[in-house]
Amino acid sequence: MNRFGKILLLAAFAALPYGVTGSTADGDYQPETVVTETVPATTVAVLDGSIYITAAENTTIKIYTILGNLVLEKKIPAGTTQIQLKARGIYLINTGDSIKRIAL
Repeated sequence: MNRFGKILLLAAFAALPYGVTGSTADGDYQPETVVTETVPATTVAVLDGSIYITAAENTTIKIYTILGNLVLEKKIPAGTTQIQLKARGIYLINTGDSIKRIAL
């Protein structure tokens, strides 16, 4: 295939709708299943030595040291909760739907 043929082929694929996987017997294109990314139910932020956890619903959090020792297990309500730990360091926070690493 020469250079012009490759350009035409690329242009033909670029004109296809996003998510096209193939055609049916009658020639109509069928879109593939679209997977949307969900927003995590909780967010974790560190400010001035405190941990702020914002949850969309009541949830249980677990905070571990970097060595895997459980420091705190707590049920928190929906909304923002402030947590202060005694020692500075690197911690892992399990929020049920994700694990976040923070440094205090």
